[in-house]
Amino acid sequence: MKEKVNVTGVPETMVQTLYARAKETKKQNAKIKDEIAVELVEKLDYDFSIADKDNAMNYGVIARTIVLDRMVEQYLKKHEN
Repeated sequence: MKEKVNVTGVPETMVQTLYARAKETKKQNAKIKDEIAVELVEKLDYDFSIADKDNAMNYGVIARTIVLDRMVEQYLKKHEN
């Protein structure tokens, strides 16, 4: 059974971000992999049609994820302990 999601404003952008990560993960040549996002999106009863059409938001989420992942990786290499 899917969980009904009824959010607006900032919380809604978080659901759309989750969807963008799941959508990218399912691509053949995905730039990021987030299987947990896929699992969560599949459990939600939410109309993702607007998020699905918002390419700028989708690409922005993936770009930010890539940049932040690289920054965290650099930090952890510098601060191994």
